[in-house]
Amino acid sequence: MCDVNERPRVYQEIREAIGTRVKELANTLMHNENKDFCMEGVSKYDWKCYYGDEARTYYVVVPAAHFRSLICDRQYLTAVSTHPKLFGTGKAIDVLEALMRCDQYPGVQNMCLCDYLKFLKAENMAYVFEVKDGKLNERILRLDLFRDISNDQKDFLGGLFHAFKHFTVEGYGTISYKNGELKVPFLERIISYVILNFFSDKFEKEKEDEDDNVYIAHNEIESDDIEHPAKGVYYKQYGIPVYFLNSLHIEDKK
Repeated sequence: MCDVNERPRVYQEIREAIGTRVKELANTLMHNENKDFCMEGVSKYDWKCYYGDEARTYYVVVPAAHFRSLICDRQYLTAVSTHPKLFGTGKAIDVLEALMRCDQYPGVQNMCLCDYLKFLKAENMAYVFEVKDGKLNERILRLDLFRDISNDQKDFLGGLFHAFKHFTVEGYGTISYKNGELKVPFLERIISYVILNFFSDKFEKEKEDEDDNVYIAHNEIESDDIEHPAKGVYYKQYGIPVYFLNSLHIEDKK
């Protein structure tokens, strides 16, 4: 991952088009989900960029401030290192406890765990745009940290934190509430796996039913020079022009 502004191929018109789309998405989400606020603008200096497998294709990540701190600036891994006993317990709530203890964001230290949960799932996310041959893809990915937590507090529902349980970063026993099934060299690799999966050609509705809003994507992801079949699950809420990450995991080879 790199700063988008360090790459001359990200032209001014693309930045302006993405900025406009983010504002449009904020207005749509506020109307459709009855929210008091939505992320409307992010400084272009905070945008990040991934480069794809094909020439002239790259992905622009527009992160909310706290998403950037936890994921892009790796504060998440600081929590893993500082409180390893709160990971791998089988309880998602323990992961939130570890994150809250290490979180230096203003106001967090005065929150209870319940308020911190609400804070993290409220617009702490990133939009991902594909740019191919100088044009924006109409398909837009939204990466929430998580959409919610299960009633028994054992599982994250949707988002990156749910996907994290299927991976482990080298040097760590686990980075989630469960033990991951595939080792990766660094945290950002998981983000790139999700992005490449979502924008793959094998992306279709799970069912032909018009009312079904679940989409499935299949591709191959590489780790240690080995190709692994991956399956991503995404949800598109009616009337909202973005797809939400449910999960990404490695499929059994047939």
